[in-house]
Amino acid sequence: LVWANGTNSAYRILPPLLVKADGTGREEWSKRMPEEFFIADVEQAKEGGYLVMGVLRSEPDKLQLIKLSETGDEEWTKAIEVEGGAMIPDRYFLLYSDFAETSDGGVVAVGHKYLEESGQNLYNIVKIAASGEIEWDKPLSNSAHRIYVTKSGEMFVQGSVFSGDAHLYVAKLSKEADKLWEHTYEQKGSITIKSVLPATDGGLLVTGYTNRFNSDP
Repeated sequence: LVWANGTNSAYRILPPLLVKADGTGREEWSKRMPEEFFIADVEQAKEGGYLVMGVLRSEPDKLQLIKLSETGDEEWTKAIEVEGGAMIPDRYFLLYSDFAETSDGGVVAVGHKYLEESGQNLYNIVKIAASGEIEWDKPLSNSAHRIYVTKSGEMFVQGSVFSGDAHLYVAKLSKEADKLWEHTYEQKGSITIKSVLPATDGGLLVTGYTNRFNSDP
């Protein structure tokens, strides 16, 4: 399943598109989400079908979780109000970038809170129960763009640490989001993480790209 938010040649925002292809790349089905909806991430659901996380422009204070069947039919929607909001509507900026299912039927999502009065961003991780209620909301010491939940329930978060350049940051958390360890890997320029995969030795494969500045060697 592939998905995209997009605009047309006149820079008009288009409804997000999801396309399901078979093993040969042939389209099986496609689906447009509501026009005012922005997709943050899509994951294959453990019970089958797909989970879509995003935000409606008309409800920027709520994260939307939508369950789709294997054929793209909507099965249920949950709107979860999160402290600090889920989107900065006048910038069309999503505050949560990734999520993963947990063994109890809930999800964990990583992002940051936007404090409008001060303009500050506070990085955080949120646990949403299967009922759609916020179970806990805890701070993170650095930005987190991606999250991966292990079979034992522990979590890896990946993001960036800014100190002139944007270095790759990886942390391992317990089921309750207590920090077990963290590492920073130095990079030149800025780094963007696209995906995270488990490695056979228990580690992680982190993919992405770096943008180097003209002054970099």
